[in-house]
Amino acid sequence: MAATADVPYLTAGIIQRNTILRGIDASITSRVLREGSIVRLAVRQQRYRPEQLINEVYFPLKSVVSIVSRMKDGQQIEIGKIGREGMSGFPLLFGASSTANDCIARCLARLSSYPQISSAS
Repeated sequence: MAATADVPYLTAGIIQRNTILRGIDASITSRVLREGSIVRLAVRQQRYRPEQLINEVYFPLKSVVSIVSRMKDGQQIEIGKIGREGMSGFPLLFGASSTANDCIARCLARLSSYPQISSAS
């Protein structure tokens, strides 16, 4: 994604807005900056859907995303919120490639996005 005045390039200063990214070792900061991008989401825009492959993880920089579960009758219930302290795509940490839940932006969102990468890269 090309940067605009509204969606800048990732910088070391920008990734400091997310608590997890702030805690990464300085030796891998250049990889994070090289492989990541900033995405802007509209209100209620989905990042991933149930049982679909999670291709990217998202670190909210200035936003909140909701994890929403769908019940058998089709109704939805919010089961979690992720802000600047966290990340979406958490199931990837446990070796899963999908989840049973939706991930939805709850406000105009700006997130740092990273493709699913192996630790060997």
